[in-house]
Amino acid sequence: MDKSPSVTRTRCSICEKEGLARVASVTGIRTGQDFHIRYCADCGFAWVDNPWMDFATVYDEAYYLGKGSDPLVKYVDELESEATIRQWEWQGILQWADDMRGDKAKGQRLRWLDFGCGNGGLVRYVQKHASDRWEIEGFEEGWAAGFGREKGCAILTRDELSTRTNSYDLVTAVEVLEHTVDPRETLREVRSMLRPGGEFLYTTGNLEPYTHNIPAWRYVRPEIHVSYFEPRALARLLEQTGFEARNPGYRLGHTAIIGYKVLKGLKQRQLKPWMYLLPWPLLSRVLNARLKIFAHPMGVAR
Repeated sequence: MDKSPSVTRTRCSICEKEGLARVASVTGIRTGQDFHIRYCADCGFAWVDNPWMDFATVYDEAYYLGKGSDPLVKYVDELESEATIRQWEWQGILQWADDMRGDKAKGQRLRWLDFGCGNGGLVRYVQKHASDRWEIEGFEEGWAAGFGREKGCAILTRDELSTRTNSYDLVTAVEVLEHTVDPRETLREVRSMLRPGGEFLYTTGNLEPYTHNIPAWRYVRPEIHVSYFEPRALARLLEQTGFEARNPGYRLGHTAIIGYKVLKGLKQRQLKPWMYLLPWPLLSRVLNARLKIFAHPMGVAR
């Protein structure tokens, strides 16, 4: 397996400032390679300057079986079982989408694209629980897409996606942006999928509480997470790519999403009775206030 980087990124992808010093080196758990992180204080963006670009290997079957660069979750198990903690994340994303939808659809189904949908777990969850409100498709490439299609998930190919421009009322990207080598290009593509006024909802880690010691942040997995954002960085990036950046505030669904994140961090995989006894509405708001989990702006297509 080729572990060497094929590029070295020295320029900030958001404000294009040059000459930024490396602030940290982190060793990959799968490759054993040292990955170097740079940080732009002008816009609040950090990135791996020597990313692992062999994507077919980065996101191979081992990755989705929990044997790759993110061993905390076995993505294949999540698609095959309704008792995994990922159910809470999907529930929260759907609640958030419904909350933002409000009554503007007037009883009609809206179109939803889950961009970077992995093996299609959220797609199948929405199809099962909200097909009266949402017509959902996913987009993914590589091993995960093939596996998801075998399980009956509606996952578009790249060619099929190219026919869907200006088609969607909602695009979600759940833990996707941190994987992108060129986040500006990714957001331009997302924007092209949305109708004017369509909404872009996403989750990604918030760099802001950790800028003083980036390597201490458990989210730093440099073989797969190559871009890290403060909210101001994403606000600027959204405005650059055809969106109006808006602060969504703490919304319906965020409690379940944070609950999932906590359980994942505790290395839990299956839902258990004791998990339902915890005061999640209080815990999630405390954690959100401390770690600013949902401080990132959402995007509304201009």
